[in-house]
Amino acid sequence: MNGSTPSLEAQLSDDEQLVWTGRGNSDRLLRRSDYVWVWIGLVLGVVAFMAAIAAVMTMFNGEPAGSLIGLLTALTLGGIGIYLVFGRFARRFARTRRAAYGITSTRVIAMRTSSEPGAAPEVVQVPITEDLVTALTTHYDGRGTITVGELELENIDDAAVVFELLQVQLARTARAQG
Repeated sequence: MNGSTPSLEAQLSDDEQLVWTGRGNSDRLLRRSDYVWVWIGLVLGVVAFMAAIAAVMTMFNGEPAGSLIGLLTALTLGGIGIYLVFGRFARRFARTRRAAYGITSTRVIAMRTSSEPGAAPEVVQVPITEDLVTALTTHYDGRGTITVGELELENIDDAAVVFELLQVQLARTARAQG
C-alpha cells in the first residue's frame, strides 16, 4: 500500500479490503496542453497592457467615456491572462493536495476534502464490475492518470503499477461474477 489514509478507511464497509491508497503528486502539475494556455495568457497580458496604455492616453486627450470602456476591457483581458498563466496551476495544486484515492476489493474511491473548514468531504466511488472501462495515460516519469469509468485518479506516481492492481481487481470480480 502507498501509505494508509485514515479518511479513506472510514469509507470502507465491513466486507471490503483496501488494496491501494494514495494521493496525486502535487509537485509536477505542468501538462503539455498548459504550454499553449500559458502562451495565450501571456499574449492576452500584453494586449491588456497595450489596451490600458491606450485607455490612459485617451483619458488624457479628453475622452473619458472611451477610456473607461478601454480600461475595463484591459482589466478583463489582464485578469484572464493572469488566470491562464498562474491561476490554473494554483487551482490544480489545491485540488490535487486535497484528493485521496483508493482501490478496494469492490470499488474505486476518490475523496476530496473541502477547502471550507468543517465541511464534509466529497466522495466519488465507482463499483468494480466486469464491464468497467479503464484507461491509463502515463508521462515520461511514470506519473499518470488512471480513468475508471467517469472517475479520474490524477497525477498518480507509478501509475502503471496502480493500473495493474486495478486490473487484478477487475479480473477477480469477473471470476466471482462469472
